[in-house]
Amino acid sequence: MSAEHGADGGRIWGWDLLRGLCALSVMAYHLLVWQDLAALHTFGTYGVYLFFVLSGASLAYTYGERITSWRTAGAFLMLRWFRLTPLFAVVAVISVALFSAHPAA
Repeated sequence: MSAEHGADGGRIWGWDLLRGLCALSVMAYHLLVWQDLAALHTFGTYGVYLFFVLSGASLAYTYGERITSWRTAGAFLMLRWFRLTPLFAVVAVISVALFSAHPAA
């Protein structure tokens, strides 16, 4: 196990750190734009691009050797779907409720 991997051997902490910084840059972009403090469009845009590139590389690095057939790929996608969909559904319901209660002027 090399020094850049965590105890589980499957994470590259530098990538996780960069992904976190990208997420923070996108959050800061939205905060600055919504508060009319600054308009740093590339700050948020490139943060999103880099976040997705790092996420894809991380998934390929972590699961690349485990996905060896269509069956294992399907099982992986099904697990991802069941993991992500409940959170998406909850956020969607809360968003619809909030926007319905407070329509834009």
